Amino acid sequence: MQIRPFISSNTIKIIAIVTMVVDHVATILFPGTTWMNIIGRVSFPLFAWLIALGYTRTRNVDRYIFRLFILALISQIPYDLAFDDHQLNIFITLFIGLLGIDLWQRIGATTLSISPYIKNVFRFSVIAAFATIANQLHAAYGGWGVLLIVSMYVLRNHFRALCFWIIISTLFESISFGRENGTPYMEYGIGIYSITCIFFIYLYSGAPGKKLSKLWYFFYPAHLLLLVAIQYLWFQ
Repeated sequence: MQIRPFISSNTIKIIAIVTMVVDHVATILFPGTTWMNIIGRVSFPLFAWLIALGYTRTRNVDRYIFRLFILALISQIPYDLAFDDHQLNIFITLFIGLLGIDLWQRIGATTLSISPYIKNVFRFSVIAAFATIANQLHAAYGGWGVLLIVSMYVLRNHFRALCFWIIISTLFESISFGRENGTPYMEYGIGIYSITCIFFIYLYSGAPGKKLSKLWYFFYPAHLLLLVAIQYLWFQ
């Protein structure tokens, strides 16, 4: 029996937020609770999917990019208080990925007399540069995160190709991340569970659903500050 897509983008947003909170609760309050971190691995790919969808729906791309940039700046101090990993927060990665999508689209739409081959070479070079920047800045999820965001936009109407890319890139990222940290793949490579996002993308119906308040943007820094406060009171 085939399952028909039935969930909206706002439902996916709620799932992404809830699984993110589960992950952060584990990391901040209950370190070593691996099963909660595994649940949280689906959150970033779902946020990446929402960024790709958001670009196709926004009425003002520049405002959308600026809003993410401001949120990235606001979120960094709460992120540093919550995590001692010397990284930039997830909204930096989402911001860079959104810039990548915008440039990918603008290069493809240019009216200059350039061959499609040159356009594509330039497109891939720009995205590779953005991924490198994310790695150099130590942004959360790094270059893999940026590539995932852009690929979800480019392949959003090609489900099988998108699934293949998600699986291959996630396998590579999980294995390489485990090696970088000097730990066996199956012990630390819980990033592989990110591929569960495919299930939710498959169930996506194309409908936006009931629109959430823009206040949800501030949920990210707010929930980090709340967890830090709970941690402080807990250990006091």
